[in-house]
Amino acid sequence: ARTSRMAQLLAYICLGLVAGATAGSPPSRPHILFVLADDLGFYDTQVYNPNSPTPHLAALKNEGLLLDYHYVFRYCSPTRRSFFSGRFPNHVSSVQPDGQNLCSDFLPLAFTILPEKLAAVGYKNHYVGKGHLGYETMDHLPVNRGFLSHTGYLGGGESYYHGLSGSNDYSYDMWLEDKPAVDIVESIYYSANYYTETAVKIIQEYGTAAENETLSGETDPSRLFLYFPIQNVHSPYQLPPAWETKPFPSFPFSTYAQMLHLLDTSVQNVTDAMVAANLWNETLMVFSADNGGIGAFGNNAPLRGHKHDPWEGGIRVTAFLAGGFLPAALRGQSSGAKMVHVADWYATFCVLAGADPTDNVEMTGAVRPTDSVNVWPMLTGQNATQPRSITPVTETAIIEVASTGTWWKLITLAGQSNRYTTQGEQIACTDPCLAGAQRDPFEPGRTDPIVNGPGKGGKGCPVCNDTHPCLYSLLDDPSESKNVAAANPDVVTRLQAPLVASQVPYITGHLSNATLEANYTLLPKDIWGNFTGPCYARKTTVPPRR
Repeated sequence: ARTSRMAQLLAYICLGLVAGATAGSPPSRPHILFVLADDLGFYDTQVYNPNSPTPHLAALKNEGLLLDYHYVFRYCSPTRRSFFSGRFPNHVSSVQPDGQNLCSDFLPLAFTILPEKLAAVGYKNHYVGKGHLGYETMDHLPVNRGFLSHTGYLGGGESYYHGLSGSNDYSYDMWLEDKPAVDIVESIYYSANYYTETAVKIIQEYGTAAENETLSGETDPSRLFLYFPIQNVHSPYQLPPAWETKPFPSFPFSTYAQMLHLLDTSVQNVTDAMVAANLWNETLMVFSADNGGIGAFGNNAPLRGHKHDPWEGGIRVTAFLAGGFLPAALRGQSSGAKMVHVADWYATFCVLAGADPTDNVEMTGAVRPTDSVNVWPMLTGQNATQPRSITPVTETAIIEVASTGTWWKLITLAGQSNRYTTQGEQIACTDPCLAGAQRDPFEPGRTDPIVNGPGKGGKGCPVCNDTHPCLYSLLDDPSESKNVAAANPDVVTRLQAPLVASQVPYITGHLSNATLEANYTLLPKDIWGNFTGPCYARKTTVPPRR
């Protein structure tokens, strides 16, 4: 296995795809740290806002590479499944797999997801934090899909205390490896602290093992992949323990400031642990939000819109690279007009790790490849061209990076939404509401409408639709203030076809009845006691009732 892994890695080096090392130094594979903040506004951190209580994030950005145009989906789960699968959110559906949809296959078992790719080339993978991926069977649990360990919750949101979910004090959503975390929920006294302690312990143990590998003369040492989707700053807006709160008079929202500060402290403790374990110099860290900020507190200035919107404020997020694997020439820089989609980390990490970045899966009558492209050559300056010209960013929005240098964004359905001041004030936009009602693109199970917020009949105020589309020149108009569709009908026509083609997801969301009947047993509804959990188990491994 080691021989084949090294041969594969050398093949990618010969193709000029592995580019972490500088000229004259031996190529290496990075440790990978992926930090995903939840519902974080574009202007919420010191990456852009000097008054935010997040100095460590600012320091990491200042020592790393700011990703000026990093795109995700307009809300949570599709972003996460896009990262793991390397497919656009439109293709893996915009359904949120929690509540009645928790027992689902929205991250299909048929896919070879990123941790499985990395495990195949010797990575030690660990998962700490939020799930929201869909768990129809026990096979869907992270420890059965490439991760050595998993601590976290399966759904989309819960209390920061004790893994409590639902509307009462007796419902929990917290898992440890392949079973409910019955023995640890009482010790979760603010989730950010517990997740951080867990991540630090993983790093310390891995660092000791890696040192032993080095001392034993191991020529092909393992690498660490730590996926850290922390809960902060998703609702509910809850204060951390009193001994951790501090005054932040320059920030307008006290509770939110404390939650941002805990996010910052958590990232600091995790990165400090990487340094202490002598891993940081070979680490590539990606920090990103899963979508734009939302509610009374999240601030997406200077962008328009918020979580749930196809506007930039919902899908263009704060993101940066850090760590010693990042070439020195890029540190302290900004990427500029280089587009990265969250799906692109699949191919990028695979190539850097020496894994095969392809995953062609036959599904719903056709072979479905990934949509991911390797962005490392573009980000490091080896390739000046954008590796993909057209990217569908939501069900009704698509961006074209034209060869002329113009970035076009077409929106065929969106609500009015709002803008922000740097002080957090929300200002309603003033585009005229369109009279005609238009349904969202067809997708059974969608729970988060595209047109949201106040409007006629409680159905929002649509300002873009198929017959009255919105077109923006993003580099000239990043706040989406001037609709230039009427002046550029050729661009509208050119982008409508690929957008429509992308609107049909090709996953079903469930394993077939034949597969379930042949391989799985339906579990009793109360098998997990008062914990959330999967609905099926392999016939040979039915777990005991809690």
